Amino acid sequence: MPGANSAGNTASLRGICRGWGWEIPANGMSHLQNAMQSFAGTETAKQVDFVSRYEMLPTPSVVARGALGMFRWDATPVLPSIPVPVLLAAVDRDTTTLPEASRRMHKEIRQATLFAARPARHMGLIEQTESTMRQLQGLPARLSKQG
Repeated sequence: MPGANSAGNTASLRGICRGWGWEIPANGMSHLQNAMQSFAGTETAKQVDFVSRYEMLPTPSVVARGALGMFRWDATPVLPSIPVPVLLAAVDRDTTTLPEASRRMHKEIRQATLFAARPARHMGLIEQTESTMRQLQGLPARLSKQG
């Protein structure tokens, strides 16, 4: 938050983030939460386990800074100046990153390719592995046509 003491804010969130990152996965709640909120129902147990374990990797201070940074984060002004090709996924059931945001970025970024992953929520790229891999494998051919 502009003008706020980010070190103080980070410190105040450290305990909460430590719970998210370390205590919850140990009792299985992270797996349950991820299955319900981050996937659309076609995920495998291995995919849920991967995401749940991956969430434990960052330190609580990194998670806290990321959470605080998202409150007022807006990269809209830089989208037209992104100089590299971008592959965007619009997942149909994501309540964290709305599909409209992916479509807006697609309009604003010069070298953007947009694909739909469905059914999917926030972890759609993991849940829809085959669709994601097809897009990634086709990217070199699309880039050579653009170049």
